[in-house]
Amino acid sequence: MPDELFNTLMRFHREIIQPEFDDVRAKMVTKSDMLSHMDDIYKRFDRLESEYQALTQRLDGSNSKWRSRTSIVSLRGRSWWRSRDKSHNLLNVSPISKKT
Repeated sequence: MPDELFNTLMRFHREIIQPEFDDVRAKMVTKSDMLSHMDDIYKRFDRLESEYQALTQRLDGSNSKWRSRTSIVSLRGRSWWRSRDKSHNLLNVSPISKKT
């Protein structure tokens, strides 16, 4: 009886349990696989960071050009308004009357 039970359990192990464990082991990821995957992710982050830096430098350069252009336009506009205000004030000056 004990030999029969042992043989039955060994057969169950070989036919049922062992194939399941073999499948699990085949699907397992090793440490080196995981580390190489993480290395790939870090390489992508480095590339994205360098692209981000290039874009921000381009935007800063174009913003400075835009700022200089808008400052020139705004200076021209201010000078026009100042000259307009001066000429407008000169034409509409009314004499000050004394209150008695």
